[in-house]
Amino acid sequence: MLRKLTLRPLRERFPALQAPAVRYALDLVVLLGFTVLLSLWLNLRYPIPMPFVRHLTLPLEVPLTLGALVLARRLGVRVRWWGFLILGVLTLLVRLFETADNISHRFLYRDFHVILDKHLIPEFFKLLYDSSPARAVVGYSAVFLVFVLGSIGLVAAMLGEVYRRAQFPFFRRATAGLLLVTTGIVVSQELGGPELYQREVSQRIAEEIRHTNRLPRERKKIIKSIADVRERIGDGTFLDKLQGNDVLLIFVESYGRTALVQPRQRELLQPRYEEMQKNLEAAGFHVASDFMTSPTYGGFSWFAHMTLDTGVKVISHLHSQILDELKPPALADRFRSAGYLPVLVMPGTTRSWPGMDDYYGFRDHYFSWQMGYRGPRYGWAPMADQYTLFHIHRDKIEKSTQPLFIQVALVSSHAPFNDIPRYIEDWSTLGDGSILHTAGREAYETSWSNPEQIHEGYAAAIAYELRVMEGYLTKFVKDDTLVIFVGDHQPHQQVTGPNNLTWSVPIHVASRNAAFVAPFLRRGYIPGMIPDQPLPHVGMERFMEELLADFSSEPLAVDPGIWPPIQERLDAAAAEHQLR
Repeated sequence: MLRKLTLRPLRERFPALQAPAVRYALDLVVLLGFTVLLSLWLNLRYPIPMPFVRHLTLPLEVPLTLGALVLARRLGVRVRWWGFLILGVLTLLVRLFETADNISHRFLYRDFHVILDKHLIPEFFKLLYDSSPARAVVGYSAVFLVFVLGSIGLVAAMLGEVYRRAQFPFFRRATAGLLLVTTGIVVSQELGGPELYQREVSQRIAEEIRHTNRLPRERKKIIKSIADVRERIGDGTFLDKLQGNDVLLIFVESYGRTALVQPRQRELLQPRYEEMQKNLEAAGFHVASDFMTSPTYGGFSWFAHMTLDTGVKVISHLHSQILDELKPPALADRFRSAGYLPVLVMPGTTRSWPGMDDYYGFRDHYFSWQMGYRGPRYGWAPMADQYTLFHIHRDKIEKSTQPLFIQVALVSSHAPFNDIPRYIEDWSTLGDGSILHTAGREAYETSWSNPEQIHEGYAAAIAYELRVMEGYLTKFVKDDTLVIFVGDHQPHQQVTGPNNLTWSVPIHVASRNAAFVAPFLRRGYIPGMIPDQPLPHVGMERFMEELLADFSSEPLAVDPGIWPPIQERLDAAAAEHQLR
């Protein structure tokens, strides 16, 4: 088998290749060629944009690996053909780890951690499957298969050939020369010379090992933070100031601050915000808006849901795992103690999972298979959000005999923002959603590989969500229901751009009862639908404590107060007002 991984057959067919000068030249070509190919392979940073010249730097791992193989041969260490295949597989795993890390940085603005994030790998492929045309999925699959098999075969063949040629003195001397040149490059760069080498692979792997070793300590810190939240809140009965009125907490997928600050998106969405504000005021609603800092960026919506539900800032899967284990009192539990029925609505959830029947205090739930939907899919989203709100209102809100706390995760604005439902003016015709098959849809060129109309597609998705919320409020909410409408996280970097990497998301509150909106105004919200508060913005983890404090006669064990940066802003505004 090793014979198949070398260039020996060529030498046997062409005796002229045996000449010393030719063999020496071939040795140099093989050594330098393999060094360049392996360097380009390791330097690949797709999908992170980077200058081409960065691909030409020398990864230290390449000459060191080649040198180790030559030394092994010189010391008489025998490596069989399957050893090179194993090395090919190992280097492929390193390459895939780098790629996962690059994707995570490009779209989620965070590191990929193998121990905590490995379960996301099948979810990534499912996302591509759900949000891409069938032809694209076939193409992606074929490219990935060729990449996997080709990488293993190519790397195994190159390393095998290096090992075989290490029997020749000239090749060993050439390899020693390569290591000497590498040493010179390192010294030159460390003394301030041009950037010609890097060791990102080994550095990133070492960092990942350190991160894994820190997990036990991180676990203890997270457990303490969960206990701290419970101690600050206490065990009282809260939320009596809501007077038994329903509360709707509605998360909007990928609804980030970019919608209000990115020039093209702001241009497209400003009229929608203004019209929505005018129509809600005309319908008797009081509205206030602000920004919050999400614990996540570009994805991992459940981090935001958990953070707001528990008061614990969830920034990793370790946080979510520990919360799942400990099940501390969550917002739904607080509402249940106040006489409410908590209801969880997650139309994007398409399969069951352990613990879903009591998910952070929600024991009454609607998942996609429980929605009775007969309409079309829209990219990743199994159904249109307008249908979700219509169905929940008809099936739960209209029939309920006790106050409701309903948490909804809207999904029509999920990446890649290329397939947007059409809004139906007459909600009574929605039925089981079948009408949407003939209602048409908005299509944009925003595929993962070609986000040409990304701003237009994203703005259309957010405009649809705003239109749905406006329609639901004006047509169905006739009492003092408090509606909280909040983004879960910013969209990925292709949407926000590299100059808008804040983690802030808009939050809007609306009610016909001005007294229900007033506490939010005291916390720095401003009237209307268009927030413009400057950075920094309060963390989402404070929301539960502030809500309980503002709508309860009984005080919390520790009053959360006003977040200091907001208090400073309010004080400055009050002082400016007095000067006028």
